[in-house]
This record gives sequence, structure tokens and C-alpha cells, in this order.
Amino acid sequence: MQLTDSAYSSMIHYQYFKNDIRGMFNITKNGKILVGIDHFHDLDFCSNIDTVPVLGRLNKEDSSVYIQKIDWI
Repeated sequence: MQLTDSAYSSMIHYQYFKNDIRGMFNITKNGKILVGIDHFHDLDFCSNIDTVPVLGRLNKEDSSVYIQKIDWI
């Protein structure tokens, strides 16, 4: 499967920031805006991973998206 430019860019950003999601928010334009108006708690919340026991999945047959419950959290 060939990635689009935006998908490839997202993958590179994820690889670079996967261990510091909060740090990524600190360097983005909108992240800085949220910190500037004292909404840094929103960024802390959004930086959490694996907090809900569901996983988004793509059905390759019809390109629909569905939610799958997972048991490992």
C-alpha cells in the first residue's frame, strides 16, 4: 500500500514524538495557544494513551471504520 504524503508525514511525526506526545503539543501553534490561555490541562488529557479499552479498525472490504473492544488495558 502506498502512503499519501500526509499519511507519511503523520507517520514520521509519530515516530519522532511517540514517547513525548505532550512535547509535540508544546511546539505546535495551537498547542502554544492552549497553553497561553491556561488550557494546558487539555493537552495533558489529550497526551494520555491507552486509557479507553477500544481500538479503531478499518474494514478493508468496504473502507468502513468500526470500534473493537480490547482486553489488554
